Amino acid sequence: MCACYMSILMQFGLMACSNDEFSDYNDDDGGIKSFTSFTATIGDEANTRAYLTDSSAEGKKQVLWTVNDRIIVFSDIKQNFVNQQFIATNVTDENVATFDKYSNSVSGNKFFAYYPVTTNLKIDQDNPNILHTSLYANTIIEGERISIPMLAISNDNNLKFKQVAGLIHISISDIYRLESIKLTGNRNESLYGNGTIDLTEEEPVFKLDDNQQSGQFFSYIISDEERQLLGNEIKDFYFNLPPMTFEDGFKVDITGYDENGNKITYQKISSPNQKIERAKINHYPVIRVNEERGIDESNFIKFADDNVKAICVENWDTNGDGELSYKEAAEVSDISNKFCAKSEINSFEEFQYFTEVTSIGNEAFYGCSSLTSIVIPEGVSSIGYSAFNGCSNLTSIALPGGVTFIGTFAFNGCSSLASIVIPEGVTSIGYSVFGGCSSLASIEIPKGVTSIDDFAFEGCSSLTSLEIPEGVTSICDYAFCGCSSLKTIVIPKGVTSIGNWAFQDCSSLTSIEIPEGVISIGMGAFFDCKSLTSIVIPTSVTTIGDSAFCYCSSLTNIVIPEGVTSIGKRFFNDCGNLTSIVIPESVTSIGKDAFCYCSNLKSLTCLAVNPPALGDYAFWGMSGIIYVPAASVDAYKAADDWKDYASQIQAIPE
Repeated sequence: MCACYMSILMQFGLMACSNDEFSDYNDDDGGIKSFTSFTATIGDEANTRAYLTDSSAEGKKQVLWTVNDRIIVFSDIKQNFVNQQFIATNVTDENVATFDKYSNSVSGNKFFAYYPVTTNLKIDQDNPNILHTSLYANTIIEGERISIPMLAISNDNNLKFKQVAGLIHISISDIYRLESIKLTGNRNESLYGNGTIDLTEEEPVFKLDDNQQSGQFFSYIISDEERQLLGNEIKDFYFNLPPMTFEDGFKVDITGYDENGNKITYQKISSPNQKIERAKINHYPVIRVNEERGIDESNFIKFADDNVKAICVENWDTNGDGELSYKEAAEVSDISNKFCAKSEINSFEEFQYFTEVTSIGNEAFYGCSSLTSIVIPEGVSSIGYSAFNGCSNLTSIALPGGVTFIGTFAFNGCSSLASIVIPEGVTSIGYSVFGGCSSLASIEIPKGVTSIDDFAFEGCSSLTSLEIPEGVTSICDYAFCGCSSLKTIVIPKGVTSIGNWAFQDCSSLTSIEIPEGVISIGMGAFFDCKSLTSIVIPTSVTTIGDSAFCYCSSLTNIVIPEGVTSIGKRFFNDCGNLTSIVIPESVTSIGKDAFCYCSNLKSLTCLAVNPPALGDYAFWGMSGIIYVPAASVDAYKAADDWKDYASQIQAIPE
């Protein structure tokens, strides 16, 4: 019908016309039609609103439009469509919704509609068939109508909505009163956030952007007004997810209370290779909490480590029964230093049940050298000084999303720690926080971080790449010293200084770009970066410290910007592959051993009219030509220390 026209103008008015009712609309092109309302049809897998009706028949659900539902309509013509909203004014018994104009009209050859209405929806600047939007951390729970992202593509007014994400369906029973339910990927997968939908695809799928924050989780917290009395009933929960595969499975954390008011905290881990597909439901078996946990009236925590249990019972067994219940654990707000230097403990995953703990204090687990695993309670917001210092067998740790502070030396010496996710709220990577974490192969620094302090990643010899976020203004002394596997690093605009010995012994670093705005490069900043072949120093740099590029034996060329006044001691000492270099006119001194053992340096051009002060052995072992301004040749040959190289001094060729 409408598809046969080259262009369509949708004008939605107040008339309650059917989708077949058109009126002529004349313009220069002719043949363009308009209509006042349209009908949205829903396909078999087009789930806009889910009312869960029968949990015993898995997947049974009734999908409904409701009056006042809103959608965004836009077209293949580039336009600002944020306000192109249409509102459902009527829904028939057959579940057909009629949407009337809410704001502006839409024109084009091909039409798209998206549900729910969101301000994050944008058309790509370069490709109108790419849609940018977000997948939110929504949970679908019985009795609540929560949005599932839907997309319709049409050449006419028959909008057939299709789901662009998938669902995990979880049923729970045997918990008297539910407080919260949380789903997390066992690999800290990204579960939601910004992404794109390709409108040219036959079955459009939401795809997360590559730069998502990992370690996300879906959580549904039930307010006091809606806390559910489950008893022995089965309740259904749905989690909205992008198409993906949980290769290591996922885990579900449940908190609530039994009939006697005892706190219940329970975790269920799925089998591996859980696949989430567009518009399909991944059904997970019923979790019978009491049955699977073996809960009895005492509600005791079953500790994996007897040594940990002994410490917990000694300090927090309030009723003296020789056990620690979930209720007793939940009443602890401070573990102090009860585990400090307890080198015999190896597992404390039960720590997650200490739900009132909000901070892990100084040296809380200091010297727990046998500790291999621990689960930090979700409410923790700060990690104190040396909290896990010396936990040399700790292989992984998940920091709760609410953590905003990590103290100095917090994970220093955790030599087996292979991965960690720093939450978004953290603003500073403190002094030697990850110093000596020699197994740490990857880490993502969140956007909120503004400073990377001294020794922050010193000795992280397995770290291969790193992106420093915008907002960081300084890279402090020894920050990445000894990161011998680091091949690439991105330094953002906004950084103004690179500290002393910041990248010392980063022997795998091949290239680095220092952004414009950096003013100073510290002493020994790139000392012994033996794989570094090139480096661009921006014109903003005015100070470069002694030994900055000493032992950079693969460095072939470098440009020193005008404005630098001093070439420090041992600046390019033993840079055996350096073939040529230009020293700017602003330089007034060249330090001792500055170019010592630069045996392949064939050409050194010094633009200073007056010979800079020259330190001892500055050009020792250099056999190449030293070019200077023609009018200054005699002055150079006669100057102290320069006269030792008189036979090599020549005028700069015209």
